[in-house]
Amino acid sequence: MSFCCLSNERPEVLGKELPFRTGEGTFDLVACLSATRDHQHRTGKQKARAETMATPPKGNDLRVRRTRQLLQHAFLELMEEKGFSAISIQDITERATVNRGTFYAHFADKYVLLDLLIREQFQQVVASKLPSTSRWESGTLRVLILTVLDYFQAFHSHCQPADTIDPLFERSVQNELMELLLTWLKRVPDAEKRWRVPIETVALVVSWAIFGAAVKWSQGTSAMSAKQMADNILLVITEGVAHLTPDTWQMQH
Repeated sequence: MSFCCLSNERPEVLGKELPFRTGEGTFDLVACLSATRDHQHRTGKQKARAETMATPPKGNDLRVRRTRQLLQHAFLELMEEKGFSAISIQDITERATVNRGTFYAHFADKYVLLDLLIREQFQQVVASKLPSTSRWESGTLRVLILTVLDYFQAFHSHCQPADTIDPLFERSVQNELMELLLTWLKRVPDAEKRWRVPIETVALVVSWAIFGAAVKWSQGTSAMSAKQMADNILLVITEGVAHLTPDTWQMQH
């Protein structure tokens, strides 16, 4: 998969068909989403339609996958050429040599297509660091936190200082992170009995804690190293903040 900056002002390619590497390596797949804020102006009906488009059409799996790949590749090529905001559905279908009906059978709009690409990229990043059988354990949580920190540090190092994380990018990555954490929690024996809150709430809160801290840290507001930051985030997640609220601490003990 390739990614480019989605800004109309800066449509140059940052990486193409290259792997993501963290730490001392390079970040080859990056999306600068500074020009996609116009999606916030879509009507509620358009948003609802986009959010309900979750599964591809039925039929021959190979043909469905091939059509989706054609649409994705056409979309990425167009982003390189003209930027996200300037792309129309007609542009995508003409480049992919399919009709508009075929596009809408796969994606509600171009925002759903972008969301899919962002999610797939993040999945590849995580898969390069953690096995699919990972569980909710301090070791795997720390690796995940470090991966997210490196991910956003690389994002900001490649994007211009004026760029900000677009709400669509933020939502896609945070949702993907939450779903991953929820998968891990479901693998914990008697997880529902061990916590006084639903595991869905745990996944939601922890995903935002990791995501928010990673975004803030990657913007250069802290001199703390990635390892130190990961340890601090992990400590908050595993021990909580009960010791900072004496009344809660006394109730628990």
